Amino acid sequence: MADDNVSDSRQRAEEIFAEARKAHSKGRLAWAVEHAREALRADGSYQEVRHWLAERYIEAGATTYASRQYQFILRADPNDQKAWTALEEIDPPGAAKARRLHEIPPDPFVSERRAQGGGDDFDSIDAATTEQQPEEGAPAPFLHVGERSNEFESLDEVTATQGMGEAESVPWVGDAESSEQFEALDAPADEEVSAAAPSDLWEFEQDREYWRQWLDTEATPGVVGEIERLWSWPDAVDQVLDQCVHLRVSSHPEAVAATQTAAQRLGTDPPELFLMPEPDIQPLVFRGEPAAMGLTTAMLRTFSEAELTFIMGRCLGPILSGYLAALQAVDLLLARPLPITSELASMLRDLFARDAGSHTARLTAEALSRMKALGHAWQQRVELSADRAGLLACRDIETACSAIARSTAKSARAAAEVTLEKFMAGYEGQDVQKLAAVPTEDNPSTSADYGAYRIKMLKWWAGTDEYQAACRQLDSE
Repeated sequence: MADDNVSDSRQRAEEIFAEARKAHSKGRLAWAVEHAREALRADGSYQEVRHWLAERYIEAGATTYASRQYQFILRADPNDQKAWTALEEIDPPGAAKARRLHEIPPDPFVSERRAQGGGDDFDSIDAATTEQQPEEGAPAPFLHVGERSNEFESLDEVTATQGMGEAESVPWVGDAESSEQFEALDAPADEEVSAAAPSDLWEFEQDREYWRQWLDTEATPGVVGEIERLWSWPDAVDQVLDQCVHLRVSSHPEAVAATQTAAQRLGTDPPELFLMPEPDIQPLVFRGEPAAMGLTTAMLRTFSEAELTFIMGRCLGPILSGYLAALQAVDLLLARPLPITSELASMLRDLFARDAGSHTARLTAEALSRMKALGHAWQQRVELSADRAGLLACRDIETACSAIARSTAKSARAAAEVTLEKFMAGYEGQDVQKLAAVPTEDNPSTSADYGAYRIKMLKWWAGTDEYQAACRQLDSE
């Protein structure tokens, strides 16, 4: 029986860590490293193992892996001076980034929370898995105080689909291990490499960790797979597209020009455009491969060409990140009310529901509730990242923020009356953390409260060196 003061997971990790040190004493580096990684699978909060593992990586000349471990350590304990010193020595850019995230975190409002006695800066998707309203002064849904330390476990060390395998199952590696052999052993799996696709110029820190947690829920992979299949399946999504007409440059030159500008600046091909004769002002992304989007006649009358460029950049961002099918799964599973006039959006949702329903039919109410909360929390972050992609497309912060404000209006007529100044004046003095805490039944892409939060976030990001560097990189490609 485990000691009352030591958890079963820590006791198991200590046993495996002892094997790691024993293997290292015999000169079997790769074996030792794999044991240490196994110990972290048992208890990701075991910081002594992370320090030891980072030192072994340095010993093998794999400083990239060592840097990653030190950054995980500092997320859990930003006061670990030993980790700071080692990181600054082996990876000065990584150390600078880590300091920036602690001193100027992604969310500019963390500093306000810390001044009020809040906790650390690291994000946790679990913070948003409750239907309860936040208490006074509570952090934003993805700025959780007191995150459980075992959630810091690296996704390149263990995925949710892997079991906590026994250390004895580690493949034997000979005593004469070279650094090259060691790095091959430690390389990420193929599925992990594919998940770490580029587009991090606009993605928020750890977006992909949240994405993986969403994909690791019980029914999500099946739902996402069905949606991706329906993109290319004959008579599936094409049935919805048949209800539209192609949007052509001869009739809507500004919309086509906005789309081409957004695609060019984000380094991709323009999507196929369709015209939807609806009074709603929200675009509809039908599929990601090949990309197809619908613009309503109302939104074409409402938004300027520059605002449309921002909107199209927002639509392209999740596609380029590989998120679209998972976002469509969130829409399907949360089933938020759609405007009566959004006939095509309803038709697309029904199409997905018809084939994906078998994956959710046997879920318990508790499991379904958790799926909804996880999906909602991830979408909140994706909306912020999409705003960044939109800004990189239009390159004008006032235009971007104006488009966000107007997109929260319930109709084209109401949107025509919205100005950025009037919109933000309505939120003057309000607690920004409460603006971020939108309930699951509210869509963060159209919520007025979350729109105000998005504007504050985007204005902050537009003033950072990171934004300027992203612009330069896109312009040079």
